[in-house]
Amino acid sequence: MTNSNYFYALKLPNEAKYYIHENLTELKDKLTFNKWVHPEDFHITLAFLGKVEEEKLKDSIQKVRNSCLEQPGFSLKLTELGIFGPAASPRILWAGVQNEDRLYSLQKAVYISCEEAGFLLDKKPFKPHITVARKYKGDNKFNPDSLSTLGEFTFTADRFTLYKTNIGMSPSYETIQDFNLNIME
Repeated sequence: MTNSNYFYALKLPNEAKYYIHENLTELKDKLTFNKWVHPEDFHITLAFLGKVEEEKLKDSIQKVRNSCLEQPGFSLKLTELGIFGPAASPRILWAGVQNEDRLYSLQKAVYISCEEAGFLLDKKPFKPHITVARKYKGDNKFNPDSLSTLGEFTFTADRFTLYKTNIGMSPSYETIQDFNLNIME
């Protein structure tokens, strides 16, 4: 059993990471969170595996590769900022993306492949988001009205990745395997 956590996630292109980071600069000065996520770590989780046995991990890679071979790439549009947890003291600040059926299809294919490899995964419904900060710790109650939209920014989702978490490092996530989506020209 490995000591690190592993997960599959949609990899954001650098221009999307930069756009989100730049649009959070002003907010960072106003909101106090315990941790702001390093821009290199921005992603959309498809399946969280946790600590893994190497054979199961290899099996999941093969099953994911086979099931996602024909998955098409697609465009995603960033939308609003939101929170998970109590409104006065949220656990997570996130950037959202517009609903896209192909993202849900990709997540389902990855999720099912991981279950077939023997992983017990979270049963909560998929809520695509990009975590940008964790654990609000401001002196005042958090005000959800302080959040804004992210403007108009669309990017091409052309790959997803198996990541390993390196606790205590920044950026924290290490690419183990990239999977390219089928981009139609």
